[in-house]
Amino acid sequence: MKAIVCHMSSAHPANDIRIFHKQCASLVQQGFEVHLVAAGNLAPDNKGVTHHSLPVRTKGGRLGRMLFRVWQTWRLAKQSQASLFHFHDPELLPYGLLLKWQGKIVIYDAHEDLPRDIMTKNWIPHPARRSLSWLTEKVENGIARRLDTVVAATPFIRERFEAAGARAVDVKNYPMIDELKPAANATPTTQRSICYLGAIGIQRGILDMLKAVEDLPLRLIIAGNFMDAQSESLARSSPGWAKVDFRGQVSRAEVAGILAESELGLCLLHPIPTFRESLPIKLFEYMSAGIPVLSSTIPLWQEIVDKAQCGLCVDPQNAAAIREAILWVMDNPREAKAMGLRGMEAVQRKYSWDVEAGRLIGVYEDLLR
Repeated sequence: MKAIVCHMSSAHPANDIRIFHKQCASLVQQGFEVHLVAAGNLAPDNKGVTHHSLPVRTKGGRLGRMLFRVWQTWRLAKQSQASLFHFHDPELLPYGLLLKWQGKIVIYDAHEDLPRDIMTKNWIPHPARRSLSWLTEKVENGIARRLDTVVAATPFIRERFEAAGARAVDVKNYPMIDELKPAANATPTTQRSICYLGAIGIQRGILDMLKAVEDLPLRLIIAGNFMDAQSESLARSSPGWAKVDFRGQVSRAEVAGILAESELGLCLLHPIPTFRESLPIKLFEYMSAGIPVLSSTIPLWQEIVDKAQCGLCVDPQNAAAIREAILWVMDNPREAKAMGLRGMEAVQRKYSWDVEAGRLIGVYEDLLR
C-alpha cells in the first residue's frame, strides 16, 4: 500500500467529476489509500475512496461556508492521518498553508483562474471587483509559492503560477475514454434534439441559445444549475424556453443518455477574460460522445474544433448565426455524423483523462519519493 492521501473540498460535492471520478479513482487504481472530505454522499460504488462527509448545507450562506465549513473540512482532513493533502478551493488556502507548516505535503488544485473569475461574479458589487481581484491574486500567488505544487486545470493557469514563482503542472479536465461513448445498440429518438450541459448563465450564452432556437423544430435539452436568479428569470420568460427540456442537475449516467439523444452539443460561452483561456469540459464531452459541437469563436476553442474538424464555430452573441449553424447540422446529417466521429477520435487520441491521470500520478510519486 502506498502513502495515505487526502483530497479536501469545502465547495464541491463529493461526487465531483474532476475530484472523485477522475483524480481520487485514478489514485486508488495506483494503490494509494485515498480519503475525500466533501459534502454530500458518494454512490454505492465509492471506488475504494474513504469519504468523510460534510453537511450539504451550512448556515449563513456563502459567508458561512467560507468561515465555518473550511474549518470543518480541515478538521476532518486531519483525521485521515494523510501525509499528502490535495485541496480544491481557494477558500482553503490558509489551511493549506497551515498543513504545510505542520510538515505535510500540500497540493493546491486551481480549477479556475480565480482573479479573472471574480470579475464575473454578480454577487460581488461591481466597483469592488477590480480591487478584490488584485488582492486575491496577490494572496493566492503568495500562498501557492509556499506549497509543494499547484495542479492547474489549464496551461494558462499553470503559466500564471509559474510566473509567480510557484511550482505548477497542468492536469487538464479531459473526459474518461468510453464513459460517454454512444452504445452500439442505442435506440434513436423520434424528436430532434440538441443539448447544453453545465452551469447556466447570461455570460454562458443561455439567452443567445434560447433566441436562436425559438422558431426551430427541435428541443433544446439543458442539464445544469442556474448561476443566479436573474439568469433563471430571464431564461424562463424567453419565448425560446418553450423549446427547452430542462433536466437540472443530472448524474453521469443521465449525461450519457442526454448526449445519446442529441445531434449537436452547444458550447457558446461569451468571450470574457475568464473563459478565453479555459478548456470547458462540455466541449470535450460532446466530442467524446461522438456528436458535433457548436462552439464560440474563442481562439483556443476554435483551434481545437478546426484541427479535429468536429464542428462549427460562431459568434456566441449572434443568435442568427447560432440558428444558421444549428440548421446546417440538422440539414446535413451525414456531414454532422462525420464531424462527431472525428471528435470522438480526437478525444481518444489526444484529449482523454488517461494521459492526464498519468501526469497526476507522476506529481504524487515525485513529491512522496
